[in-house]
Amino acid sequence: MPGRHIVILMLILWPFVGRGVGGQTVSGVLNGRAELHTCHGHEQNVTLVEWSKYRNSASKRLLCTFEKPNITKCITNPCTNICFDIKHLSLIVANLTAEDEGIYEEKTFIHGRDPTVCNINLSVLSPPAVLKIAVSTSRCPLTLRCEVRGEFLNLHWLRDGLPLPEDQRISFNEKNRTMHVSCLNASDWGTYTCQVSNAAGTSEAHVNITSDVGTGKGTGEKEDDLILILYSSGGTLIAILTLCIILFYTCKCGCCRTGPTKRRRDQRRTGDIAMEEPVYDEPVFQQQEAPDPPRVDLLPYVYSDFIKLKVQQAVNTEQPSEDFGYSTIPELKMKIQLLQTPT
Repeated sequence: MPGRHIVILMLILWPFVGRGVGGQTVSGVLNGRAELHTCHGHEQNVTLVEWSKYRNSASKRLLCTFEKPNITKCITNPCTNICFDIKHLSLIVANLTAEDEGIYEEKTFIHGRDPTVCNINLSVLSPPAVLKIAVSTSRCPLTLRCEVRGEFLNLHWLRDGLPLPEDQRISFNEKNRTMHVSCLNASDWGTYTCQVSNAAGTSEAHVNITSDVGTGKGTGEKEDDLILILYSSGGTLIAILTLCIILFYTCKCGCCRTGPTKRRRDQRRTGDIAMEEPVYDEPVFQQQEAPDPPRVDLLPYVYSDFIKLKVQQAVNTEQPSEDFGYSTIPELKMKIQLLQTPT
């Protein structure tokens, strides 16, 4: 339906129309001062002026208001670097910083009219910064390139603090950023300076050119090589860590598969060992063999000392006494039989 298309079109154009029409661009220098003038001139019927700053495309923050005859209110807290010029109905921003850069909105209420909105874009100019001077490795031609961050108005090359002499061997391009020397000789040796400037300030960098420039490397290329080495080392370290992680999980999975069986086997072995009685080694002493006892030959004689006294007395009565000596067994038996026979 036509009404739906109109609503969709209004929603699409709101980020642009909602901010107001017209607009201007004001440039300021870092730590400097900028004045944002009103878009409606010096209207005599102005009753109220509101200044706001957009935080993003959808929200804004009210900074200050002016209401006739002479009522000025600063909404920001603290209101340190902004003020309102009643005579010119303008907003003044002092001690500019990078945060002050952005889009400002002026909303003006005129007696008997609808309020009007005007946008002003404030850009803060910072001093340029020379990052480095890149030096080529070849002597013919020698190339020096000044790498700059930020906007600059002027760029000059110096050698040993003095402007470069006019020489057909020296040429420039890229708004003087790159300098070429067709063939380097001894007269070209020295300290080269790249100096850039704008309304906010000046910056410069130096590089020393000597006879070994053909084999050596400039400051810029050395830094690039260092960055390349760091990136390579980081990549190698990441690859090693990844490989270690893969090996770790591989070993872990392998141990998980064979782990229970191995643990049960170890437990059985441990149980068997625990059930066995400990065996101790008894000390072994070397025993000396006893020598064989001497051989004793038995004699066919016995002592007559064991014969009772009465037997001896009886014998003494019948036979004469003899000297004690050894007696043979048959004789002894005969004597005993004689004693035992009745008389």
